[in-house]
Amino acid sequence: MVEKSSIQLEIEGIQAVTDKLEQVTRDLHGSPMLEGMREATLIVTRQSKLPDYVPVKTGRLRASIRPEIRQSGKIVRGVVYSNVRYAAFQEARKQYLQRALDDTLEKIKKFIGDVVSRIVEK
Repeated sequence: MVEKSSIQLEIEGIQAVTDKLEQVTRDLHGSPMLEGMREATLIVTRQSKLPDYVPVKTGRLRASIRPEIRQSGKIVRGVVYSNVRYAAFQEARKQYLQRALDDTLEKIKKFIGDVVSRIVEK
């Protein structure tokens, strides 16, 4: 007959690590990330309103450009849009929102990366 042996292992501090990971997960889907995404949408909004981006005749289209944060479950989306009827036509023609996003993408990536780093380091 073969005797079974058992080994018990106790890791000090494992509960603190588990608690920290749970907190980071909550923060990545909570208000710190929402605020980070809000700032990212403001970066694109400001860029899109510059004279070289949005076409301006009366200023109505430029004034209508708005940022919005949408959260669905654990997914956080930043949206920059206009509710002016001809906004989609102008976007298809001039791509002012797409260019604003493209031109600020590296800045946004760095900003969101910094937000995530602050959450993890907290």
